[in-house]
Amino acid sequence: MHVFTIKEILAFQWTTTAFAFLVTLGRFYVRLAARRSNWSDVFHGLAIAFLIAFTSTWLVFGFQEYNMDLYKLGVIKEKPPERTNRQYQFNAANTIIFWCVIYSVKASFLAFYWSIFEVSGKFRIAWRIAASYTAVSFVVTLLWTFWVCGSPLNYLDPNVCPSAAPKHRPAMLIAWCILDFVGDLLLIGIPMIMVRRLGLQTAQKIGLVVIFCIVFVNILLNLLRTVFSLVPSLSQFPSEYLLWIWLQATTAVVVCGLPCFGFLLSRKREVTAPVFETLTPLQMRFAVEHSNSRRTYEERL
Repeated sequence: MHVFTIKEILAFQWTTTAFAFLVTLGRFYVRLAARRSNWSDVFHGLAIAFLIAFTSTWLVFGFQEYNMDLYKLGVIKEKPPERTNRQYQFNAANTIIFWCVIYSVKASFLAFYWSIFEVSGKFRIAWRIAASYTAVSFVVTLLWTFWVCGSPLNYLDPNVCPSAAPKHRPAMLIAWCILDFVGDLLLIGIPMIMVRRLGLQTAQKIGLVVIFCIVFVNILLNLLRTVFSLVPSLSQFPSEYLLWIWLQATTAVVVCGLPCFGFLLSRKREVTAPVFETLTPLQMRFAVEHSNSRRTYEERL
């Protein structure tokens, strides 16, 4: 079994965080150059701030966590000191911040979708359903964290939590995975349905579809994080689940920054206006929606 040193772990952790930060800077540069911004940019800013905090808080308790894993595997002989209340607090903070990263990204995508598709009444209904689900799943995810030891009162108790957590942790991990998975499916499904209604050229539609489908990467990392957390025996090196946690957080922030570069996928060209005289009232309404959607996409993206 290969054993990564703390230096290697830190190098990987900060390299991925730095890459996500550079993508974020690129997004903000593009938005400032275009003199446009919306709530999607705000939530992306929150996501990168939470990611930096997530990486930083791991430094506080992560060394001892990793050394404890090495001790359990027999890689090191000297047993690290047991967790203190302070380490439990930082562990709790790190878990909460991780989910703040993930759900800030979801909120950024929802805000981005609204800026493109808000002209559609059906989309507004679907968007409110997706936004409500995202908000509820975020709250449930955070609250469930404190019940991993049976009760929130036991969460920071080093005398109770270590023995109680293994019994409740699998259910929590599975619930987290399902909530995140369903939310990602909504983030993919709603815009995919709406893209065909946009009055855009084929290349632009393909560009949007590619961006939306990149959310599948988060689904894959979510599943890998859950599997390796539930079945440590699958790991090829100690604490392999940490790799998938960091990759999911940083990849989510990177993917969040991609939509603003959508205009690079194809050049905007004028599209012949519809011949409204030949349309029925219902067809005319859809044509106007398509035209408005195209203009909204080009102005706000």
